[in-house]
Amino acid sequence: MYGIKLCRSSSVSLVNQLYSALIDLIRQGVLKEQERLPSTRELAKELAISRNTINEAYELLVTEGYIYSKAGVGYIVQKNCAEKHVQVCCFSKEKEKRAYHIEYDFTLGVPDVLSFPFLLWNSYQKKALMQFKKEDFVYSDPQGYLPLRQEIARWLFRSRGVQVREEDIFITAGTTQALNFCLELLKSSQKTFLFENPCYYPVVQILKRLGCTYQSICVDNEGIDVSKIHACKKEICGCYVTPSHQFPMGSILSDKRRMELVNLAKERDFYILEDDYDGEFRYHQSPLSPLFSLCPERVIYMGTFSKTLFPALRLGFIVLPKKFHDQWKMLRCVYDRQSPIHEQMTLAFFLQERKIDVHIRKMTKMYGKKLQILLDSIKKYFPAQTTFLGNNAGIHIALRVEGAKFDEKFYEECLAHTIALSFYPCKFYQKEYIAHKAEQDILFLGYGAIVESQIENGVKKLAELL
Repeated sequence: MYGIKLCRSSSVSLVNQLYSALIDLIRQGVLKEQERLPSTRELAKELAISRNTINEAYELLVTEGYIYSKAGVGYIVQKNCAEKHVQVCCFSKEKEKRAYHIEYDFTLGVPDVLSFPFLLWNSYQKKALMQFKKEDFVYSDPQGYLPLRQEIARWLFRSRGVQVREEDIFITAGTTQALNFCLELLKSSQKTFLFENPCYYPVVQILKRLGCTYQSICVDNEGIDVSKIHACKKEICGCYVTPSHQFPMGSILSDKRRMELVNLAKERDFYILEDDYDGEFRYHQSPLSPLFSLCPERVIYMGTFSKTLFPALRLGFIVLPKKFHDQWKMLRCVYDRQSPIHEQMTLAFFLQERKIDVHIRKMTKMYGKKLQILLDSIKKYFPAQTTFLGNNAGIHIALRVEGAKFDEKFYEECLAHTIALSFYPCKFYQKEYIAHKAEQDILFLGYGAIVESQIENGVKKLAELL
């Protein structure tokens, strides 16, 4: 039916094979909008697989927004679905956002780039060009520019108290590339990969692309629930966490759970993938030491300069156990060889002269002030039954507003009223990614990009739209 062919000998599950095949048919327009999909009974008979497999694939498509269920009719393709991107539920919809005049920008994960010292950065760029040698114009070490790796090691010691060897540091093109490579290294056809629930959405997409077996573990106000990992009876190959400021819920992994997670990784022979995406910004205490400091041999530590400096830089780093070094270099050579040497040299100067330390101190003070205005404004204009989540670190907070419903319609209405939000609804994690009820009463607000003087009016407008 529809030319769908499933391979039972593949390491990719039948559910994921069917899910991918149906998405392709929708995107190609073979399955048109408002068209009814075959019944689970009909398709199960045609493909000679169980109805449970069909149901799981259909439910995945529902959570992704490709189809919907209608009582008495069955599953139907959503309108305009052929144009949907596979990450439709992730982050802000940039095309729609650019189509509107935006006055109040509460987008997630965007720093205050207007406060970055670009004149100083440009002077370091010129300095880097002046020091270019012949060998800098050809292919270089896929591990990254050595002086930059040395400066990152020194910076991690200054800022986190963590001692890292320069030979264990690898320069990346940002977190997404690091995730792709790490999951390639850790994947196993016999073992399961664990991740936070909810989590940074590209993790799920990469796991699907690789055909990995995976399981989500719920988070609460102490971070990932390690007891659920204890209860997992499957063999584990890795676990993705954001312990310094859980994304997107904002909780901080407690000291007790940190030790439990590290000890469990040792006992059950798996690796912890630690994403420290905005751990530099803390408002009531010093930055926490990474999990890496507790167990360097079991933790793969990822860092990025997208939040501390600016996203367009596309430079990050990863600290790898020695056993993965050669495999990482091979992957880097296969995919894109290296990060641009000019940017690496510029960043090395910025770190060497400790301008990053000055910039982070300045931005922490600025973000702390923005955060306080945001919290005060929410208390002033939002309903009394509003709970703050994740307001101790980072550059975004989560709000739980009792009785509210933050769905796609609300997001579009905000855009029409010049307010940009990141469309990151927890409801899309229902079924596969979230173990409890869909949470539509959570609103995520970034305060990095918004101008300080606009925060109160932006919150007031948001409250009026509730």
